[in-house]
Amino acid sequence: IEENHLSDLVSCRLLDGIQGLESDVDQIIICGMGGKLIIDILSKGNLYRGLRLLLSCHKDDFALREYLHDHHIHIVKEKMIYDHGHYYPILDCVCEDKEQEVSTSQLYFGVNMLIDETYATYLDFEENKYKNILSKVNKPEFIEKIEYIKEIRTQRIS
Repeated sequence: IEENHLSDLVSCRLLDGIQGLESDVDQIIICGMGGKLIIDILSKGNLYRGLRLLLSCHKDDFALREYLHDHHIHIVKEKMIYDHGHYYPILDCVCEDKEQEVSTSQLYFGVNMLIDETYATYLDFEENKYKNILSKVNKPEFIEKIEYIKEIRTQRIS
């Protein structure tokens, strides 16, 4: 921050998660951990209307999106990135005072997702994964996930 002469724009705080966060903070970045740990961090903090969150989890993205929805944290946009053989969603969020309308398929596969080649490849990967599992174990939840992917693809076209 100092090396780039940004001290007047950025301040750092050492906290236990976001406990004790003061209301003068306008954006929080939490990345590089599981969705359930991000949920734990968010649940212990004081989140207020207008606070921006930039979140990225390496697993449990459904649980994270569901928590955000249940706590009136709107997902403004998402982008899927691919790095070293793994897909990671990046969620740009804002705390609001009302619920955001999202479908179950969006909770699983992205809300306001940037539609690009990486996201299309991610959907292909997920669909193939569930089809492969279904070839070995016939469980309704895997059929359901494939249907959610089809729903997401249909929404992209319309």
